[in-house]
Amino acid sequence: RVLEGNGAWFGRAFVVNDWYLTAYDPIYNYQGEIIGMLYVGLLEKPFQALGQTILMRYIWLLGIGLILSLILSFWLADRLARPILRLEEATNQMRQGINPVPIPIDKASQETQNLIIAFNEMAQALAEREAHLKEANEKLAQANETLTATNRSYMETLGFVSHELKTPVATIMNYVFLLKEEKIGPLTEKQQKAIKNIDNNVKHLVEMIRHYLNLSRIENGVLQPVKTKVSLLTDILNSILETFEPDLLARKMILENLIQEEVVIFCDLNMTREVFENLISNAIKYGREQGKLRISSRNVQDFVEFSVANEGDGIPPDKINTIFQKFSRLEDQQATRRQKGTGLGLFITKHIVEAHGGTIQVTSEPNQWTEFRFTLPCYKEKN
Repeated sequence: RVLEGNGAWFGRAFVVNDWYLTAYDPIYNYQGEIIGMLYVGLLEKPFQALGQTILMRYIWLLGIGLILSLILSFWLADRLARPILRLEEATNQMRQGINPVPIPIDKASQETQNLIIAFNEMAQALAEREAHLKEANEKLAQANETLTATNRSYMETLGFVSHELKTPVATIMNYVFLLKEEKIGPLTEKQQKAIKNIDNNVKHLVEMIRHYLNLSRIENGVLQPVKTKVSLLTDILNSILETFEPDLLARKMILENLIQEEVVIFCDLNMTREVFENLISNAIKYGREQGKLRISSRNVQDFVEFSVANEGDGIPPDKINTIFQKFSRLEDQQATRRQKGTGLGLFITKHIVEAHGGTIQVTSEPNQWTEFRFTLPCYKEKN
């Protein structure tokens, strides 16, 4: 290549019997013709050995540097991670309701130290708040126990007093009946009005006694129905409707009794009587004069669904959700006055129905009608 005029040659070349690192430069005459070339060469083997030696030293240095870097990395990672692991452990203790001991801040970075200080302050504040809450809960529990005991004592007293009032009130009712029927002697018109007023108030007193007795049983958890076979029409409804007949006539209300004689239920006789008394009494009390009062039933699987509906002012939408609550009362919108009552009738009715495994609900159209629907279990003949 050099002699043919292709310029100088620098590189590796095989000379005689070995490889050399060579340089060939052309030699020119005065006419510019190549008449030879200058050769310089060094044996390649010494440089290869030197390169291998340098490479091995570099690899060793690189390995030692890598090992030192790993050791330093593990040390730094441990220095950074140890406080974080302590924070994690303390957090888990707090989640389990255990107050952790303060975390030491030594051997941690400045940022981690700030985080640990903030965590310790937060843990201390939470511990103090928990202590205050525990103390408050203990006081609240003591107050609740006191209130529960007071309420139990009140309900027991209420039940006792209500029960003891039954006998004298029954005696008063008997004498009022005798006076009203003039069995003892004739009455003047003024006396008849007085006896009628006494009779109405005694009935109200009887209703109060019955309601408070049942309230006492409900609050004490002893409202347990004794279920028997009951023919609704003959055992309960006929006598109730006979009792309310004067009230229906006074308000000129039209009664539609659609209950058939074959309707037989499995219930507590006295409790079921109270359910129908409460609902029919309310239907008359809040019904429209000359309006309809309808009582009906239908079979629903293992239950009989009863309906007591009346035409009247209805129940305001904002009262529907509270109608079955204790001491809840409705106002007579036409008379703009609150009807007399304990406010317990529907509350007790709901508990009696549910104690039989049934349900009760109310629907109403304002200024149109109100309907109570409830279920009681059917009676099934034993095989």
